[in-house]
Amino acid sequence: MNPFSTHRFFEETAAPILGFFTCWLIERATRDRVSDLYFLARDGWFFFHAARRLCLKRALPIRCHYLYVSRKTLSDFTPQNKHLTLYLTQAGLLKKTRAAIVDSGWMGSIQPALNRRLLEAGRTAPVSGYYFGLYQVNHRTPFLSKGRTAYFSPQTHYWRKVFFSPSVFETIFSAPHGTTISYGKANGRAFPICAPVNAQTKAFIRIGADILFVNGAIDKWLSSPPSVRAIFRICVRLMAFPSHGTADFLGNLSFSDNNQNETALAPILSKSKRNMGRFFPSLFRFLGKKAFSAASWYAGSAVRSYRMPLFALLSHFLWQMVRQMPIVQRITQKRRCH
Repeated sequence: MNPFSTHRFFEETAAPILGFFTCWLIERATRDRVSDLYFLARDGWFFFHAARRLCLKRALPIRCHYLYVSRKTLSDFTPQNKHLTLYLTQAGLLKKTRAAIVDSGWMGSIQPALNRRLLEAGRTAPVSGYYFGLYQVNHRTPFLSKGRTAYFSPQTHYWRKVFFSPSVFETIFSAPHGTTISYGKANGRAFPICAPVNAQTKAFIRIGADILFVNGAIDKWLSSPPSVRAIFRICVRLMAFPSHGTADFLGNLSFSDNNQNETALAPILSKSKRNMGRFFPSLFRFLGKKAFSAASWYAGSAVRSYRMPLFALLSHFLWQMVRQMPIVQRITQKRRCH
């Protein structure tokens, strides 16, 4: 790993995004009179440390907590997860406080799952949620109406969604531990059990944390957060049209959207996949063509795979423009519900 490249990346790219979301979050939570913020593992790890730093700096009465939960532990109530209620009680989530969760977002599925568990455990008021962005939500799902978004929402900010990559965001803002898979108990207290984490990912996150929090690269952005327009430019440059160096640097990092099978974020495509994905690559997956397995970050793979990637990138984002149209979103949501 190139220390200079990593240092520059976290200072010039990750730090502004982190500062933008953290400042928006704390200002919104203060306005909403939230007393406790629960940052969900793993996407909330960097934001937890940044928010705690900002609250301390401003002497704000907001308590920041890091919550080890996952879709698996909240939805799969097996004997291995029998200590979940004790863990949530220890975290203070059964107290009568104004509490909210903080997560990257995308579909907002954890919030209703968590609220169902809290309701079963005795909490009366649902927790609200703050997210970097939400693509879709099922409005028939209870508890999600109180979600707040910093960068984009299902009904707004079309172009921000078109040029955004959730997989890149999750790779950068991850945690030095694996996903929460169950809970144990010792000395009367519950503790989370996490899956192993890729050594390369762990090293990348630790280096980033040192640059942002030990060296203080985040402080300037917490004092003077960037505008949303500046964040849009950063995201487009990083996620949609990356340089070859950035694509190589991030593309070799491990990524898993189901926390099971890890693959490279943006692998170099084989010749057959380059030919197959030259025109509207994501269309194959939308139509259910399992033969074409697109990369988690197609823009990164295109830059690494094609000598002249511009046409592949433009065709990819033309499809993203279609995909984010409201009518297509409604069709996709209906397909997921069935």
